[in-house]
Amino acid sequence: MSGSPENLRRNPAKPFLARKARNKTLELRVFAVFFHPSRRFTGLGGAEKRFLNVLKRWVDEYGVSVTVVEPGPGLVRSQRNCKALKLDSFFPFRASGFLGLYFEWVLWMVQACFACASIVKRGNYNVVLAANNTVPNLAVAYFVHLVSHKPLCVVVHHLDVQDARVAVTSGKVYRTYRNAGYSRFLALLKAAAFRTIVFFLKRSDMCIAVSRFTAETLTKNGVSASKIFVSGNGTSFEKLGGRTAELKEYDAVFVGRISREKGVFDLVKIWRKLADRNLGFRLIIIGSGPDLRELRSHVKHAGLERLVTVKGACSDGEMYSLVKASKVFLFPSRFEGWGLAVGEALACGLPVLCYKIPALEEVFGECPAVVFTKLADWEALAEKLTELLVSGGWRQLSSQASTYSRRFTWRKVAEKDLEFVRLAAAKRGFRVDV
Repeated sequence: MSGSPENLRRNPAKPFLARKARNKTLELRVFAVFFHPSRRFTGLGGAEKRFLNVLKRWVDEYGVSVTVVEPGPGLVRSQRNCKALKLDSFFPFRASGFLGLYFEWVLWMVQACFACASIVKRGNYNVVLAANNTVPNLAVAYFVHLVSHKPLCVVVHHLDVQDARVAVTSGKVYRTYRNAGYSRFLALLKAAAFRTIVFFLKRSDMCIAVSRFTAETLTKNGVSASKIFVSGNGTSFEKLGGRTAELKEYDAVFVGRISREKGVFDLVKIWRKLADRNLGFRLIIIGSGPDLRELRSHVKHAGLERLVTVKGACSDGEMYSLVKASKVFLFPSRFEGWGLAVGEALACGLPVLCYKIPALEEVFGECPAVVFTKLADWEALAEKLTELLVSGGWRQLSSQASTYSRRFTWRKVAEKDLEFVRLAAAKRGFRVDV
């Protein structure tokens, strides 16, 4: 397979699941490393939601045997065909700030490497799966892959790149993070993490990318196109409840990780501009993350506490209710691999305003309910939002939103992922057919 975008659009594996009875058990045993930050640091992200939804269908519908190792408190529960192992840190260390957090992650990685290697050596596994392409997931999964000689599959949820057409140098990654508002030290640290991630991905057996943009980014950064397969994401319609609320409490809503690359400080700039016009629009910001305290401080210093509610973390049920009680979903993120938050907002019946970044344009570019503006042009976002709210145009777009989102189902994603994982095992000589 060549590295051209045209070839990456195809999924070369044959869809064997379509030919097999769903009630049969696959001879496939997967060992999954599922590192996720503590909920005290950030809420459930897109990568975590993706893994949990795919895992549920693998176990419940296809009978795949999966062992998952994760930090505590765990998100996976043990059940038939799924064994969840919660690995709590031996060290009584609780992080404060970015550096403390990263140190806590390193301690967990060291502990997990040896614990997981021991588990895999005792078990009859066909594949090692990194549930996400973060450094903790990759480092542990790669170590287990080396000592066990089992094929390594990685789900590549996103890379912090804005242009897949060119290779990314360390200097370019550093400047990208600086432009997103990070300090020199944190930008340097995140740029080093980016190069580390690419190092591991080049040495994996298979990369399951969630979008063509992510796949093309991988090839431009030295990952062989022959081991990249494009899957996608879905939307959890069963969790969304009924129709969108008729009475709208908020004019706009943001849901996501509270960090600079999600554009959360652009939200404050936008609302300060709207407040200066005495429009009285109300915004609610939902989520948790490393910049939550600073965001609240920015809102206070801008004099926006009456118009902007920083909700923080909340349950899925409450979050979906608040989204449905809003008119427009405002999403000024600068990096996305697919845009799960956008898909869920559309499913809730909300039009979306966002920056024109490649992954969002690829997935939602044909949706009339998604309105794009130039990257980092928060003033343009403010103008589009004002236009939609004042004219009432958001109502017409709302009726088109949920229809588009229904093309994304977790069952299709789970089938593709499972076929790709089976293919990786087969390439290493493991028989995994039913």
